[in-house]
Order: sequence, then C-alpha cells, then structure tokens
Amino acid sequence: MNTRADTAGMMSGTPSSVSQKAAAQPVRFGATFGLFQPGNGVPAGVARNAAVLFLSPWGFEEMCTHKLFRLMAEELAADGIASLRFDYPATGDALDDDAGTMTLDVWQKTIAEALSFLREKTGNLPVLLVGHGLGASFALEMAQEVDNLCGVVAMAPVASGRA
Repeated sequence: MNTRADTAGMMSGTPSSVSQKAAAQPVRFGATFGLFQPGNGVPAGVARNAAVLFLSPWGFEEMCTHKLFRLMAEELAADGIASLRFDYPATGDALDDDAGTMTLDVWQKTIAEALSFLREKTGNLPVLLVGHGLGASFALEMAQEVDNLCGVVAMAPVASGRA
C-alpha cells in the first residue's frame, strides 16, 4: 500500500524523472555581476535563433521574482535558448556604483552593457527582453532603440511611480 509520501510527485502512477539542470555561469560586465545560462538542451543539428535578457524589478518585487527568473532561465536553457540575468549596480550581488549614486541612468547603461555582453556570448543572436516591474518599463523604453530585437515581454510594467 502506497502512502501519500510515496506518491508525491507522481502522475498516473509513474514516478517523475528528476533531471539535473545545468548551473548558470557567473559573469562580470561593466560594474555588475550576472549569471549567463547557455542554451544546452538543443538536439544536434538544431539551432536556436534568439537569446533572452532578463530585466529585474527593484526592491521587494525583485526578491519575489528572483526564483521565477532562475527557473525560466533553466527551462529556456533546456530548450537550447541562452539567457542572461543580472543585478543592477548597488543592488543584490552587484558592486556599488563608484560615484555612490543609484540612478535610473546608471541602470539603463548597465542594461545596454548586459545586452552587448549577451550578444557577444551568443554570436549576435536576436534578443528577447523579459522584464518585470521596473525591468518591464526599462524593456519597453529600450525596445525602440535595440537593434535586432525579436520581442518584449512586459510583466506588470510600472506606469506611475506614485502608484
């Protein structure tokens, strides 16, 4: 007789297969730290034609979406799509800005550096910007300026600083 613990994670009576996900590679560009997730799950002879740049929100929202972005990056990598996640200067694991200031201009410059780094690592593939909160607003603002952009995913963009 099976207990509840025995059947946890099972669907239709078959145990689910637990596969080890490839770890992201820590990278440094500009004045920040990032995690590059190479696309590694693609079958031989199949090429993906895009890479993903994750643009985080700020503050409490960033803490809430951190795991989501990691899981998304792992799933994309398993399907052969490379991605880059990073922390804005003076936030998370990033170094503080040399000038000691935390401004939107500094963060936008960092996004441009992240975009250049991702293109360099992926052979200049088209990029999909995926942002949440403030990151979604950055993605929408930058979308018109980014060459070779294949799309934007804007999750809960900031429409008003006061709201």
